[in-house]
Amino acid sequence: MAKSRKDSRGYVLRTGESQRKDGRYSYSYTDLDKNRRTVYAKTLVKLRAKERKIIRDKEDGLLRQNPTDGLMAEIKKSHIWEDNPRHALTIPQQKAFMDYLKAHREYQGWVPIYFYTKDDLRTENHSDDR
Repeated sequence: MAKSRKDSRGYVLRTGESQRKDGRYSYSYTDLDKNRRTVYAKTLVKLRAKERKIIRDKEDGLLRQNPTDGLMAEIKKSHIWEDNPRHALTIPQQKAFMDYLKAHREYQGWVPIYFYTKDDLRTENHSDDR
């Protein structure tokens, strides 16, 4: 028959529990992401309270579980996600877009970001070189 592990006071230690040389107790467990975690307490009673909370949280699925994991893959599989190819704007569409930005006050801040053609860009660069 195997001997049970005991702490310095003679209390039986459960699976995952251990006593450190400085007298503190530790409990090691594996979280839902398969990472090893350890919690510490000064007394065995406090450690077991932490242990109960961890076990309860693991059973509820609350411990370090991101509710959005795999969500984007699920959306892409659904009918909502349609991967339509994008096409560049034609020259008349570009001019209409720029006119729209200039005509509406709330979008005028975006006008300096967009350029019409290479000629417009070249003239702006040369105007700064006086």
